[in-house]
Parts: sequence; C-alpha cells; structure tokens
Amino acid sequence: ISNGHITNPSVLKVGDAILFVGSDPSRPLQIGHVEFVYEINGKVPSSKPNPSSTPSNTSNKVESARSYNKSFNGKYKVVANGGLNLRSGAGTNKPKLITIPNGKIVTCYGYYTTVNGSKWYLVVYWSYTGYVMSSYLKK
Repeated sequence: ISNGHITNPSVLKVGDAILFVGSDPSRPLQIGHVEFVYEINGKVPSSKPNPSSTPSNTSNKVESARSYNKSFNGKYKVVANGGLNLRSGAGTNKPKLITIPNGKIVTCYGYYTTVNGSKWYLVVYWSYTGYVMSSYLKK
C-alpha cells in the first residue's frame, strides 16, 4: 500500500485482510480489509454497486461473528424477491445498513452467528460488510 492505494491489486480480492503501515505514529501497524479493488490486471471495473437503498446510518459498527465454519466459505446468490437486508448484527432487530438486490452475489468467509435457530452469515457485498440471514442465500 502506498499513499492509501494498493500498488499491486491483482493479488488481492475484496474481503482479504491486510496489514499495513499507518500514518498514526501511535499505531504504526494497522489491520484492515480490502473493500474494493479499483483495478484488476490493468482494467477498471465498469461500475460500483447500486444498492437498492442507501445506508441508514453509516456509523453503525458491525458486530463480531460468534462462530466459524470453513464449509460456509464461498460466494452466494441473494434469493429474496424484495432484496436482502444487510445488517450490522445478526437478527432482524439490528440496524439495516443497505438492501442487497435479488440476484446479486455476496461472499462469506465462514463466519456466522446463530440467533433463535437461524444462521446469520457475515458477508461482504462490494464495500459493505454485515449480516444476512443464510436462508435467503444460494451457493
């Protein structure tokens, strides 16, 4: 990373964890994740996502997942006619961040939280990270 930009984006994908030297002297090493790869093999993607709604409150912090299962890793298609709410935590009572349109692809890295018997996957959709109910996803 140089001046906040990834110098070799072809080796990274959205959701990858990165360790980098920050500009804050009190925190010389920082951990982050790739939110959007602007250039892959010299080509810029044609467009960013167009969520069906805007974030309700961008200051919502996403909760940590309580469980991990390697078999949940992968890409999933949203199968929800009205779209699928991406939330800051597991459960319908948690704040909605955006609505992901039906048919769009999300990535799960195996992290999830179970609430009242339902699995909520922690997923990445473009630059957004949050929870969705797994029953509305198809691998």
